[in-house]
Amino acid sequence: MRFEPIDRSNSFEEKECFIAFFDILGTKAHEDSSLIAQTINEINEALNFFIELHGWLSGDIDIKKKVFSDNFCLFTKENYDVLLRLIGSIQVEIMQMGTFIRGAVCHGSLAFNEEFLYGKGLIDAYEIESKISIFPRIVIDNSFFEGAAKIATYKNQKPVSPEEICNKLESSMDCLTDSDCLKFVNYLQALKGNKEKAGGPDGLLMKALGAHAKHIIDNINNAKDKKIEKKYQWCKNYHNMFCRHYQYQDLIIK
Repeated sequence: MRFEPIDRSNSFEEKECFIAFFDILGTKAHEDSSLIAQTINEINEALNFFIELHGWLSGDIDIKKKVFSDNFCLFTKENYDVLLRLIGSIQVEIMQMGTFIRGAVCHGSLAFNEEFLYGKGLIDAYEIESKISIFPRIVIDNSFFEGAAKIATYKNQKPVSPEEICNKLESSMDCLTDSDCLKFVNYLQALKGNKEKAGGPDGLLMKALGAHAKHIIDNINNAKDKKIEKKYQWCKNYHNMFCRHYQYQDLIIK
């Protein structure tokens, strides 16, 4: 058998992309693999829905997705704001299933097609997720703000700094600064879109916050070691901070 020389005329060209990488917490310790597979499938279906929804709202479906095991990667060349909102939406959706995720958002080089994904940006996102995020949060790397500033400068035809992008996201409460000075996605802020529909204690917002509190308490009580408990204590602190900010005193976890 003789092999033909490899045609490299269609070799991959790396492109600068905004990349979100996250995985599901607790899968290694879970004994029911079929339940994990079901959870992964539910998250994947939810992602497909939100990608289509945000694409329809923004008029541009530029968000791409890859899934491997319990790892999820989303990326886009320009729509950094849509990507960030999508991450918040999916965190809210799956936390109501009792599932928490940890990950990172950054900006970097990526080569991809329908089957293949590689690049320094993906490696950076994985490194941040596995070594820096630690808690159930999506850390926003400085490279994200730098990349967003370049896109905003090009679109606005005037200089926009990374600090301006960061300040804008913080003022809208889409981004928060943690006690270790890292920026992360304020996913509970996605619930504020339902504030007008909430109408009282039986509203969507209150139900979602109540579910969030219950799952946090359950995870703290069922934690098998201090390391796991510490992760959900972080969730408790984050939940209470959000509730105090918006004066949802009855939903603060004691």
